[in-house]
Amino acid sequence: PSDPRPRWYLAMAASSSAESAAAAAAGGERVPFWVLLNGVSKAKNVGNIMRSACAFGAKALVVVGKGHVATFGSKGTNKHVEVIRFEALEAAIEHFHALGARILGVEITSDALSVADEPFDGPTVLMMGNEGHGLTDKQKAVCDGFVYIPHFGNGTASLNVSVAAGVVMHRFASWARYTEHKREEGADKFLVEKGPDPATRPRTEAELALREERRARREAKAAEAAAQGSSSSSSSAAAEATA
Repeated sequence: PSDPRPRWYLAMAASSSAESAAAAAAGGERVPFWVLLNGVSKAKNVGNIMRSACAFGAKALVVVGKGHVATFGSKGTNKHVEVIRFEALEAAIEHFHALGARILGVEITSDALSVADEPFDGPTVLMMGNEGHGLTDKQKAVCDGFVYIPHFGNGTASLNVSVAAGVVMHRFASWARYTEHKREEGADKFLVEKGPDPATRPRTEAELALREERRARREAKAAEAAAQGSSSSSSSAAAEATA
């Protein structure tokens, strides 16, 4: 029987880094990458990262946590970029390791490799850290490696997280030999196509569990509010009866 795994996975397993990227491209399959956010707190940064993820062909934006995903600044690209939710970081890492993906933290650690050398070797999750302190020790502990962006000026210690994400995404897409998107005829920009309907996207087990948890919380709050309203009405009626 034929192997059910995607062609990019088989290509990566059978050949070297550069050869595998070329093999996947020749077969019409992209070597995928995902961008994982766990601690990026500013909506504008999330929106800008989503915009870059759309431009550079990320398979999805992965968000860890229960909060609402605000995408201010995404300029409509939220209609084109899939968002995968996980309640816990461990669940996200387990999911992507099962897909054969490598977790790369974008951080200036002592053992980080320069993105200028395009040190990629297959399906990759790019983990971005918090705007202030970067990746936490917990986040670093689950990474399979690290990449950093070399600086050539002396006025800043690091880049804005959305800028850094864009640079690394572009480097990955270049390494993986993604085909350049079409440009809009008669305009100095790229063609924007109609995005897929997010409502039709299959949900992960983690997303379904999170959705069910939120539904249960809403129903519990509604029941509590109804009970309080009923209690207040009964108290008012009793007071009127004894007046």
